[in-house]
Formats: sequence, structure tokens, C-alpha cells
Amino acid sequence: MRLALILDGERLVTAVEREEVRPELADDLPARGFGRLAGRVVRDDAALDDVCTLLNAGGSRRLAVVDEWSHLVGLLSLKRTGSGYCSDREIESRAREPAGGFGSVKVPLPDR
Repeated sequence: MRLALILDGERLVTAVEREEVRPELADDLPARGFGRLAGRVVRDDAALDDVCTLLNAGGSRRLAVVDEWSHLVGLLSLKRTGSGYCSDREIESRAREPAGGFGSVKVPLPDR
């Protein structure tokens, strides 16, 4: 599963998993309308036990990390083997893979 993080400036608005973007949905739907934050986000001051519990309960290997203002500060990505976390280098190399999911794209969000 891949996770796309949708930001409004530095603030995390939503986290979208690949299967939430279905072919039958209109192309002009705003990205902020997809996904959710519940179960996909952890605060940067969370206890490690809580982070592990959230990863195990959610069935996902990725969690966005935010500060107290919901500013994105990082991404936790558990290795496929479950033996540790991916490094920045490993995550960047996956983004360059042809079937790498969403990739990295900056799209301005419309004014509300």
C-alpha cells in the first residue's frame, strides 16, 4: 500500500491510500476530499509503544508524523519485512520506481 500526503502549505490535510483513488471517480474531484487522517497520522511527541500499536492496528506500514499544529514533519515507513523502518534513501528510491505509486507531486490547493 502506498500513501499520498496532501498538504495545505505545511499543514497535513489528508492521507490517501492507493485504493481510495478509483477509476470511476471524476478527475476533477479535489484531492483533499479523499483519504483520512484517523489511523494514518501520529504526533511527533507520541510514545514509541503508541506508534507501534497504531501501525499494527491499522494494517498499514506508513504513518505521517505531524507537530502540534498539524505541520508535516516526517513519515514513518515500516519495512516490508517488519524488521525496522525505511531510511530516507530507501523511500526516495521507491518514489523513482516506475510503479512507485503516487510519486511526488506538488499541486496547489484551491482557495476555500
